[in-house]
Amino acid sequence: MWHCFGRSSDLGYVQKQHVSVSADGTFYLRLLRVTTSEEQGLTLIPGKSDFLTCPLHALAVALATQDAPGAALLAQLPDLVTEAAAPLDEGVPLQDLLQAEPASLEVAVVSTTAPVAAGGPPLSSTFVSADPPPSSWTETQTAMASSQTKKRSGEVKRGEDGVQAYVNRMLKRVAEPAGATPDLTSHSFRRGGAQHANGDDRLAAQWIFDRGAWDMTKTNKAFAYITNTAREDRKVARVLSGWAADDVPAMVDVAALDHASRERLGRFQVLLFGSCTGLNQQRLNVSIKVLSVLTAYLIRYYPQLKELSPSAPIVTRVEECLVAAGIPIADMLAWSVALDNEAAPPAQEKHQHEAQHHCSKLDHLLAVIQELTAMNKALTARVTIVEAALMKSKKAPQEIAEEDTTRESSDQEPKPKRRKKQATHLSATWFEWYTRVPRVWESADRQKKSESRHVVAFMKLFLDKGFVLEPQASDYKDQVLQLGRRAEDSILSFLKTNVKSNAKGSGSVLRALRPLHKSGALNERIAAHKRLLATGRIQDPAPADTQDILALARQA
Repeated sequence: MWHCFGRSSDLGYVQKQHVSVSADGTFYLRLLRVTTSEEQGLTLIPGKSDFLTCPLHALAVALATQDAPGAALLAQLPDLVTEAAAPLDEGVPLQDLLQAEPASLEVAVVSTTAPVAAGGPPLSSTFVSADPPPSSWTETQTAMASSQTKKRSGEVKRGEDGVQAYVNRMLKRVAEPAGATPDLTSHSFRRGGAQHANGDDRLAAQWIFDRGAWDMTKTNKAFAYITNTAREDRKVARVLSGWAADDVPAMVDVAALDHASRERLGRFQVLLFGSCTGLNQQRLNVSIKVLSVLTAYLIRYYPQLKELSPSAPIVTRVEECLVAAGIPIADMLAWSVALDNEAAPPAQEKHQHEAQHHCSKLDHLLAVIQELTAMNKALTARVTIVEAALMKSKKAPQEIAEEDTTRESSDQEPKPKRRKKQATHLSATWFEWYTRVPRVWESADRQKKSESRHVVAFMKLFLDKGFVLEPQASDYKDQVLQLGRRAEDSILSFLKTNVKSNAKGSGSVLRALRPLHKSGALNERIAAHKRLLATGRIQDPAPADTQDILALARQA
């Protein structure tokens, strides 16, 4: 994804509303470049035959694994897109907004509120008015803008540094086990992508510079008015995704399947992308057409993902949604073959690259066959386990104990170091508890189920006026999201005031609240919560055994 995008730091400012699919099936991304501060549209071309070079598959995985709604396209990056900002006016170009308030360059495509100037109202990055602003604070605004512009020319720690830090942490974790170059950094993708694209003699250097948003001199910028077009950008995007510059790759879509398959995949798509569909705030949603394309690429590359890592989070998530939608794995594999045939290179390319074409088709069919073989092996292993259990019951207890002791001593291996997971916000846990399908309280992961149940129980204590959740309501997801954020703000404020704790993740907040519960510091809130339950002020769609689980603590 970083390799095909051009500059990793720009990803931190891309919002869900800036992704679209045109009528001719071209995938577009609209953004504001961080360094050059220029509005730019990028074309994303799907990979030829490998999911590792397919940016659309990377976007699909990122959106499918999001736990809670957010304005940012990629939730795992630092929170550079503020959630409280008002949505942009679609009729106003981003460049006009920047000219109205230069300080808004720090947050690029999001409208933010600047500090209040003396003697005047707060300065907003999207301030548009028919009347001129009062002179008492116009000069202050101009002075602030000029001072901030001067600061940018110096050495200032910018917000996008967090994106590079994220990429570097990821590289440090995977580069050594993969046997890659040990000194890879986030900037290596930009250099490597440019060198890879420059290897095609049908690409001009200026096109590559435009794709990577290099800040050129004024002389070179003049050529950008002539050469920076969608045609050249598409050529660079094709080369970065594994195609030739003049190839015409086809964009696959779920709409290419039959009507019955589209209906079944429609239910699957709603479950898979539950955190970015069905919300009243449009900036939190992703276009249905975009999701239809992303779903197609998840299905197409599912056999390769399953073969590479059967226990990967995205594979587990896809299989959970398949079970909830009532879709067997065999149908998923059949759709994968059909979509792979749909994405095959056009007829004129088959004569030029016949060997590579057959090789890629063969690889995909082998992945499907290996998945079917793995299913048969799993069935055989289950039969073997059952037979072993029957044979074990016929042996003497002493003989069984000796065999178990011998097996344990031979299987002892050093435990691998536990990898720290990214902190999950309280509102994300709340949203996942009430909207995820299959439900968290039905999950086979007992640790996650127990932790989520207690976190949600503590969050309910801080909803002083109760709450009503109707799963059949059209704005159900918005209600859940609003309640979760309100409870999260109350808990974090309570911890900061009473125990001087800056905990924000669900796990750390739970560890901070448990001692308070045992000491009786939450007894008043627990009693108030029980009264709300008794008077019907709380209507919770969760099972009854998960609602009132916190008892009053005995005080010494």
